[in-house]
Amino acid sequence: LEFPNDGVVNARRPTPCGAADSREHAYLSDLFDFVEGRAGLDPSRVYVEGFSQNSMFVAYVGVCFADRVAGIWQGGSGLAKTGHVPVVPGKQGQCRHSDFLAEGSKCCRSAFCADCTWWPVYPRTCGNKIVDCIAAYTNDGIACGTDWYMYEAMVAEGNDARLLSFSPSESVKGGHRNPQNQLDWIVGCLGVVDSCTDRCETSFLSCASGRSFGQCSKDLKRGDLADCPETCAYTLGMLNASETPTATLSRGQFGTRTGLPRGGSTAPRPNCEEVFGTFAETGYDKCATAAGPPAPAPIEACPGGPTEGPAKRPAEGPTGGPTKRPTEVPSEGPTERSTEGPTRSPVADARCLVQNEKDKFYLTTKKKTGKEVIRNCQWLEDKSEKQKKQICSKKVKRGTGDVTNPAQDVCTKSCDSCGPCYENEFSRFYTGTRKEGAPVFSTCRSLQKKKKKKAALCAVTETDVYGPARDVCLVTCGTLTC
Repeated sequence: LEFPNDGVVNARRPTPCGAADSREHAYLSDLFDFVEGRAGLDPSRVYVEGFSQNSMFVAYVGVCFADRVAGIWQGGSGLAKTGHVPVVPGKQGQCRHSDFLAEGSKCCRSAFCADCTWWPVYPRTCGNKIVDCIAAYTNDGIACGTDWYMYEAMVAEGNDARLLSFSPSESVKGGHRNPQNQLDWIVGCLGVVDSCTDRCETSFLSCASGRSFGQCSKDLKRGDLADCPETCAYTLGMLNASETPTATLSRGQFGTRTGLPRGGSTAPRPNCEEVFGTFAETGYDKCATAAGPPAPAPIEACPGGPTEGPAKRPAEGPTGGPTKRPTEVPSEGPTERSTEGPTRSPVADARCLVQNEKDKFYLTTKKKTGKEVIRNCQWLEDKSEKQKKQICSKKVKRGTGDVTNPAQDVCTKSCDSCGPCYENEFSRFYTGTRKEGAPVFSTCRSLQKKKKKKAALCAVTETDVYGPARDVCLVTCGTLTC
C-alpha cells in the first residue's frame, strides 16, 4: 500500500488526497465507481475496516473519499503525530517514507521530518462527515495513544468519533489485536444494519447472565432469542457482555442507537501501559536531538470555509439486513471460475501491474544470528521465475522488526498476488490460543483437508500476528464468491 505524499502531512496539506499523491487513488476511485454502477449495491452505505497498518490506510480511504464512505473501523491504530509517542514501527510521522526506505529506523535521527505533523492524513472531511470507530487495548504499545489522538482530531473536524479503549484481563490478553468478537463490534459500532431493540437487549443480557456471549450470540443468530431479529446489530450494552471497554461517543451514538452519553470534544486519556505524549513529556530519545512537535499553524481551510454537519446516513434508516448482491453475474465479467488459478477482478488486475521497487519485505531469519533478512521488490523482480514463485508462495512468515510483511503482501506484481480471490495454500492464519496463552497458527493447505473443522475455523474472527482464516483463505472458506 502506498500512503500519500511520501508520508508528509501538515497544516498546509492536511489531506493529500489527489490522484498524484498515491498510486492507490486510481484503484480506489475505480472501486467506488464499481459499487455505484452495480444494481443491488448501495453506494451510500460503504464501510471500510482495517487493523494496524491496514487500519491507518482505512483512515486515508475514509478521509480522502469521505463523500463516498459512510464510516470506518480502525482497529489497533489511530493517528500518528510528529514529535509524539507512540512512534509507529515504520517511523511514519517522524520520517518521510523515502527516508525510511533508505535508512530504516535510523531516519528518525538522521533525517527527522521537519515538514511532517500527522500521519496518515489529518481528518479534515469538510462537508462530508464520517463515523470513525477507533479500538485499541491499553497494553497495545503500538496503538494506545494514537487512538486518542485520532478521536481528538476527528471531533475537532466535526466527525462522529467513537473511541473504544479495551483493557486486558485474565481471560483476554489484549495486546496488538482487535477485540474478541470483532465483527460484532464492527457492525454494531458502525451501524451497518439497524441496532437491536431495547427488548432484544434485555433478552440477550438475561441469556448472558448465565451463559457465555458466544452461546447467546448463536441463539440470536438462529432466531431462538425472544424479541431479537436475526439480523440486528448488537448494541453497546450487549457487546459489553463480551468485553467492557471505556467507550467515548462524541455524539452519543453507537450504531443506529442514539441518546447515549455524549463524549464531547475531549475523551478521557486511555490508561495506556506505556506512556504517551510529546517526546519531551515521555523522555523519548531515539530521534534527532531537536526533534519535537511542529509549531502550531492554521490548518488549510475547506473550500468555501469549514462546514459542519452530521455523519452521512441514508435519508431513511435501513429497515433490515444489508441489500443482497445481484444474483446475476455482470455480463462483462467471467461467468465461471478459471481452472488455472484464482480469478481476479479487472480493477484488481490493473492494480497488480503497479508496485514500488523500493518497498521492503521480510524474507527470513538467519538461524545462527537471529538477524532478520529484508529485501525489496527490485531484488525479487531480478530473480528467475522459479525463484520468484518459491519466495512468493512459501516465504510467508511475518517478521518481528520494522518490516513484517512477506513478499506476497508487498510485491504484488512480482508475486501476482492481488485480487479479491487470491489465495496461497501456504499462507498462515490465526486459529486461537493454547492454555498458556501461546497463539496457534495453521495454513490454507491444512484447512482444505479439515472437512469437519473447516466451518468452525472459518467462523473465527479474532486476529493475532496473522489474520483469521476467513480473511486469509478466501476461496477455501468461501468468504467471497470466486
